[in-house]
Amino acid sequence: MKKISILISTVSSLFIFSQVTLVKDINPGTSNSNPGLTIEYNGSLYFKASDGTNGTELWKSDGTTSGTVMVSDYRSGSASFNPQQFVVFDNKLFFQGNDGTNGAEVYTYDGTTISLFADLKTGSGSSVPQNFEVIGSNLYFKAQEATSTNNKIYKTDGTAAPTVIDPTYNIAFGIEKLGTDLILSASPSNSYQLYKCDGTTYTLIKTINPSGSASPTNFYSDGNKVYFSADDGTNGKELWATDGTSAGTAMIKDISSSPGADSSPNHFFSFNGKIYFSANDGTNGTELWVTDGTDAGTSMLKDINVGSGNSNPSDFFAYNGKLYFTANDTTNGNELWETDGTNAGTKLFLDINPGSASSSPTDLILFNGEVFLNTNDGTVGKEFYKIDSSVLGTADGIAKQTSFYPNPSNGKLFSNAKKGFIYQVYDVKGALLKSGKSTAGNLNLNLPDGIYILKYTIGEKSAATKIVIKNK
Repeated sequence: MKKISILISTVSSLFIFSQVTLVKDINPGTSNSNPGLTIEYNGSLYFKASDGTNGTELWKSDGTTSGTVMVSDYRSGSASFNPQQFVVFDNKLFFQGNDGTNGAEVYTYDGTTISLFADLKTGSGSSVPQNFEVIGSNLYFKAQEATSTNNKIYKTDGTAAPTVIDPTYNIAFGIEKLGTDLILSASPSNSYQLYKCDGTTYTLIKTINPSGSASPTNFYSDGNKVYFSADDGTNGKELWATDGTSAGTAMIKDISSSPGADSSPNHFFSFNGKIYFSANDGTNGTELWVTDGTDAGTSMLKDINVGSGNSNPSDFFAYNGKLYFTANDTTNGNELWETDGTNAGTKLFLDINPGSASSSPTDLILFNGEVFLNTNDGTVGKEFYKIDSSVLGTADGIAKQTSFYPNPSNGKLFSNAKKGFIYQVYDVKGALLKSGKSTAGNLNLNLPDGIYILKYTIGEKSAATKIVIKNK
């Protein structure tokens, strides 16, 4: 029975693997183009990538090979413009770029032209703008002031030059919006505490660490609260949340088993009413955790890298009732996992780079009904791929409600699918052998003896099942 289970698992994995398609080998051969930070703008996907000749520049894609092109070699030659920190604002793409003359500054792209929007630290110096947030008709971001390396919050309406909000406050780490406010780690001196900013004034929310810097960081908003990591001077860097008020700011749980040690919660993501994140309890390494906002409702969902090793879950992406993320169980490398919110339902979804090597998938995004990502299958380097969205979040309901019989069969199959279905048949290597539409719910496959994967689509939902053909 164990051998059969392993075979079914392997065949299913091969079926799913066949649904991962290289969109474009941007840096031809085995070298990496390292695409990243994908964002949708003006009907296309935009990201940074290097073709090995022009450095890291701005690219765009319509989801096809021919439609995946470099927007501009803005920093000409092999040097990199290195666009990053993308955000859509005022019908433009705002981002950080470095043209080699003005340093790392604020740029825009209007669908036609890349332009320097603001050279905050004039000359070759870099203000390094980052953490762009849109609130109402204004864009906020963190950047170094003109005369020092201290970070300030800047504000612009997209037409006027950015201005500093109250230069007496220095900003550390990221920023996050909650309603009409920014939640951030700020200091008028050297002690960083939890503040909010309404676009004009900074207000202390809470002095989390009375004896030093609380250093709140890793901010994430679910729309009602902001979750973050902070150090109260006693418990180490632990899980906190705020609703923007002092009374509504508290540590949720001291996760680390060692007094004063850091659990360092990070990579927060909201899914089905709970927050999923990575944390280290001091025993099991950095693993997948979940919280409902209470101490009792905060627990490790699964020890993916069993023991004290780290699986380092990150890059969360929700689709069709499942939460996808990257993690490393040391057996399969850093690959794509899925969870339905249960321990049993948390499992390896796709080993893109088979074996212990890592595909390290990042930047999953839904675009025109397909899921795009940046990953490395072990043959062409880290490049721009897509996954057939029908294999993501495959509806358990369809699989439970639909049956094919007899199985094994001689290729003549019957089903209880009253409405008929569209089907594809794959061999165990993932090659498509047959496809078509069954209006009566029956099939006559006429295939040699063997094991096959039958994928079927009813309405807008798809599922797959193993079938065995025995002609005698």
